[in-house]
Amino acid sequence: MAVKWERLAGDTSKFALKLSFSDDPDSGVGAKPDDALSWGSFQLWVKERNLAAHYSGGELIEAVHWYLLPMIEWITANWDPIFHEERLPNQNSAPTAEGALQRTAEPPLSLKEAESVQWEQMWFEWWSRHSLEAAREGGIFPSVCLRRWRDELEISWDARLAPKRPENVEFLHTSGTSRLPLSDVAEPMFQVIAEAVVYLRSRNESSERLNALHDQVNALRAAREDRVAWLLALGTRLEDMKQALEPVREFAASLPDKARRIIFGDSESPSLYVRPFPAALMFGAVSPRISVPDRVQLLRSLAEAVDETDYLIDRVATSEAVDAERSWEQGYRLAQDFGAEHVADAPANDAIDIEGILASLGVTIDEISLEDEQIRAVAIAGPDYRPMVLLNRKHQNNGHDHGRRFSLAHELCHLLFDRAFARELAFASGPWAPRDVEKRANAFAAMLLMPPERIVQIVSSSRHHPGSRELALEVASRLRTGYAAVVGHMYNLSFIDEYDRDILLDNDA
Repeated sequence: MAVKWERLAGDTSKFALKLSFSDDPDSGVGAKPDDALSWGSFQLWVKERNLAAHYSGGELIEAVHWYLLPMIEWITANWDPIFHEERLPNQNSAPTAEGALQRTAEPPLSLKEAESVQWEQMWFEWWSRHSLEAAREGGIFPSVCLRRWRDELEISWDARLAPKRPENVEFLHTSGTSRLPLSDVAEPMFQVIAEAVVYLRSRNESSERLNALHDQVNALRAAREDRVAWLLALGTRLEDMKQALEPVREFAASLPDKARRIIFGDSESPSLYVRPFPAALMFGAVSPRISVPDRVQLLRSLAEAVDETDYLIDRVATSEAVDAERSWEQGYRLAQDFGAEHVADAPANDAIDIEGILASLGVTIDEISLEDEQIRAVAIAGPDYRPMVLLNRKHQNNGHDHGRRFSLAHELCHLLFDRAFARELAFASGPWAPRDVEKRANAFAAMLLMPPERIVQIVSSSRHHPGSRELALEVASRLRTGYAAVVGHMYNLSFIDEYDRDILLDNDA
């Protein structure tokens, strides 16, 4: 079938979208006139993988063929949440959106009926904003989810969540994830849909639907207040988020102009998306039901950290992105590299001086009291900030020495390796923080506070058996770390086997 219009934008080694229009093979039968004009195909490329490629009856087909106008309308209508909403529905249950949707597709059995209905509604609304399949309207689309992830755009895919498909249809790339700079996705996607709408409109200039869509697409480059609401995520629905912005705006109005600009960034310039700013980075990692006093306390802490000098800028020059699939191993490696420089000369029998390390890097340690007891600590750094670690007094782990030390080491990882756009950081560690980022920071903290060579020395000089509870307690005492953390770390380093680990943890229950 002859192609009447075609456009590929982007770089297939990063992100690219290709749309093509042809004559409707059914001559418009069973389709609305504007939909019939949009019969064609699409390819979606992510790092050399064409996510639209699929097998049909054993034959490899490189594109999905269907009516494309609903997909273009879906992209346009959901542009703001796609490029600005990071928080997952109901529960932060997996590192990627597709993984989280898999795990939360069914409400927990412990929920009451009304709560289950609300869970399902939240899940469906989020899926409808972020899953490409929400735009298929009868076609067979790949299960692809697009969402903001800090200062990147995450694209994840997994065929297991797809609606039932014909048995002879199978997509080539069944599961995976990739995170890309926002511009690598937003610019080519906008180019393709904008030009596609111009073409479709030329085919039917009197169409109210196409004329309205043309205006909506052009408006995507304008500054939009809703995008800030999506970024801050102070709620679970846009209306709630916008309402929750009011106390934030009231506090912001009391700040000096410079502090307000630094904390809230420049969100009023016309663009396809809003770049992350410290307030958005911070609130994106806290509960969607964060209280007004906690919002104000966190903003006040940001304002107090405003400074001219970024003491850590040299340290983070070679920061690397978190690896969602190997975040624990990555955290171990980063800690070993860092420890080789900062703790190699320390006495082998001593616990790591984590407070001294932070002080040597110019990091201030302070405490705050938040109503949300699940927030463990907050890390702040950036070109306009004095680097700080704020420990939440209400978190139970910060009430004892080994928990406090672990929190400090955990936050150090964020300060060094989790800096976002322009090397800014405002990160609240807790259940709503990105899971892979938290996992890497936990691994970093464990390895930094419990270097293998120190464990070897304790094990070799101890009279206790390596698999004994007494030895684990001795290691914990000598290194000033928690018992469970020691057991898990010794298992990861092969000092004990799985059987010993389970017995030791059971004994501590």
